[in-house]
Amino acid sequence: MPPIFRIRSILLIIILVLLWGSAIIDIIKNSFTMNKKLIWLIIVVFIPLLGAASYFMIERKIKIIKK
Repeated sequence: MPPIFRIRSILLIIILVLLWGSAIIDIIKNSFTMNKKLIWLIIVVFIPLLGAASYFMIERKIKIIKK
């Protein structure tokens, strides 16, 4: 495998781990009810990429609506 593909793969993995980690940290710090927090954590842990992306899209809309 050419080196450029390895670098791209490593960068993609780093970005995905940062997205996943930031979603988990945001869920833990957020002031959700315990049930909602647990549901989001289960979704993000068991479906990392889709769960984290869904969390940020859905919760961002809810935060904007509340303001």
